[in-house]
Amino acid sequence: MCLDLRESVCTILLKYGCYPHQVAEDRLLSTIVKPNMVVFDIGANIGWYSCLMHRATKGRGVIVAVEPMPRALRLLRRTADSRPPIQVVPGAIGEATGYAQLCEAKLLDLSQVRYSRAGQVEVVTIDDLAARFGHPDLIKIDVEGAELMALRGAVGTLSHSSPPLILFEYIPTNAAAFGGYTLTQLVETLKPGAYSVFRLTDDARLHRIDEPNGVGRPTNDYLAVPTSRLCEVRAFNAAEVS
Repeated sequence: MCLDLRESVCTILLKYGCYPHQVAEDRLLSTIVKPNMVVFDIGANIGWYSCLMHRATKGRGVIVAVEPMPRALRLLRRTADSRPPIQVVPGAIGEATGYAQLCEAKLLDLSQVRYSRAGQVEVVTIDDLAARFGHPDLIKIDVEGAELMALRGAVGTLSHSSPPLILFEYIPTNAAAFGGYTLTQLVETLKPGAYSVFRLTDDARLHRIDEPNGVGRPTNDYLAVPTSRLCEVRAFNAAEVS
């Protein structure tokens, strides 16, 4: 990866070799991403997860990395240059095409967008990406509160005969910047009856959101699993406890 030690997101990687608070998410993606998958990394930042998923596909897949913030995008592009399966899309994600203003924070992983006709960056939808790069097998969404808008722009993708796995973040304080939607409202954007939703705990286990979490502490990460792919959850949990 290309790092810039003026950025705290890079110094953490240099010090620990990972983001310590996201180890469970690393383990999940490393297990469920397979060769030949098409994966969308929505909110790719500097490319940590794009690289992790590139390794998981063994270079035999398509990783679409979407990022609007200039400082993160500069590093993401340099990293992707040496990994051709990673395709960089410079833009924000939303429920409809248009434009957004950038609110780039000192800490790159806290940057947000504001949707605006006067914005300086293009907004694309997940359905746009599917038309351009192919139907995804997995979508990872971490966009600092705009997750609801991202899923609203994926109606066609979620209605596909082979719907994707969706790993998304939900933090109420981030969602407040986009109207203060709830987790229930976010889940309701998924095709009714087509998905089961699980919450990831810090011991790298998946628990249904309507059941107790067990021994692990809950993270802010959730996995929406098509009913036809529930065996992948069982396999992941079995692998992590064996």
